[in-house]
Amino acid sequence: MIAVILAPLYIILNIFVLTRFFKWISLIFEWAKSKVFRISVSILYAFFMISPLLGFLIEKAPYHRILRIIGNYWMGIFLITLLSVLGFTVIGLILRLLILKDREKNKRIYKVAGLVCLVLIVSLNTYGFINSGIIRVTHQNITVNKKIEPSEGKEPIKQLKVALIADTHLGYSIGEKQMKQMVDKINEQDVDLVVLAGDIFDNNYSAIDKPEKIEKVLAQLKTKYGVYACWGNHDIPEVLLSGFTLRLSDKPYEKDPRFDEFLKNSKITMLEDESVKIDDQFYIFGRKDYSMVEKLKEKRKEVAELTEGMDKNLPIIMIDHQPKELGKARDGGVDVALSGHTHGGQIFPGNLTVKIPWENPYGILMKGDMTSCVTSGVGVWGPNMRLGSNPEIMILNMKFRTN
Repeated sequence: MIAVILAPLYIILNIFVLTRFFKWISLIFEWAKSKVFRISVSILYAFFMISPLLGFLIEKAPYHRILRIIGNYWMGIFLITLLSVLGFTVIGLILRLLILKDREKNKRIYKVAGLVCLVLIVSLNTYGFINSGIIRVTHQNITVNKKIEPSEGKEPIKQLKVALIADTHLGYSIGEKQMKQMVDKINEQDVDLVVLAGDIFDNNYSAIDKPEKIEKVLAQLKTKYGVYACWGNHDIPEVLLSGFTLRLSDKPYEKDPRFDEFLKNSKITMLEDESVKIDDQFYIFGRKDYSMVEKLKEKRKEVAELTEGMDKNLPIIMIDHQPKELGKARDGGVDVALSGHTHGGQIFPGNLTVKIPWENPYGILMKGDMTSCVTSGVGVWGPNMRLGSNPEIMILNMKFRTN
């Protein structure tokens, strides 16, 4: 019920932003002091402020989808606007206390500062929205200290090219356009394997626009060994408000069989605490998501249980949506751990604070002989914006020992 708890704070902060706007614009234009202007702007602002709630309450098509999309954009706009206004307010207070004592001079500076703040808000929001739709391809070279010795007659694999993707969050913000871009860019890389490390969906299957078309797009992924995935914490039906879960009843969580059918039609193999030995030369296994099993009242196997019986002389690749329990993965014989979940923080200052709870919030981290690889993901959570992180396809050039 985080959304309910934060609601009063959200209202207060919106009032703060709106009053700062009125104060600034009233210093520039005399007509901005009129009641008609203030009431009109307040009504329009209130609509955007409650658009996430309206999208939650109004279920009739097409208004539901339109309001959900508006709400996703608004939350990004509000976050950047709030941070910018707070920043300029703090700077202004410091200047007035320490340097500026002249009232008229303060007014002139306030006008200029307000204009600079407005330009900054527009620029950051524009960049954030555009940036969220441009998927980058990044490359990482990693080494697995194992030599593959296949059965007689087979040429050993010396290098494996893996496309690591995650957090597609198919739903109101992410759809066919982004998936087409992603598939085209992966196919240009001529990869051996594609790994989808969870949060494929954004909780609600009905939020996906034309899922059949997206299935056909994803089925066009070209790989030598196939496409493998694990579930993420958002791959389960939940009631969401501004990205936060609302529990409206004590009804147990249940999986949506349409998710499984979607993956089957997309030619994606889901690994739920399951492993596959590929070409008799390496293993790949996927873990059940840490948060999902809690909600479903299920149990997920320990890494050691999943690797038990595997030939530890062969490379072992693990897919686990959340980059947790890296020490257990290393001790369980995993050579490469592939994850997502963090979005690289997605929006400033998240790209900085995400480093606090996660040992590897993004990129490559060596944990003994094990390599942890965490991608910032393709899609978005909540606000349809990326500021401080980029949507990406992480290409892993995985080299094995040859002697």
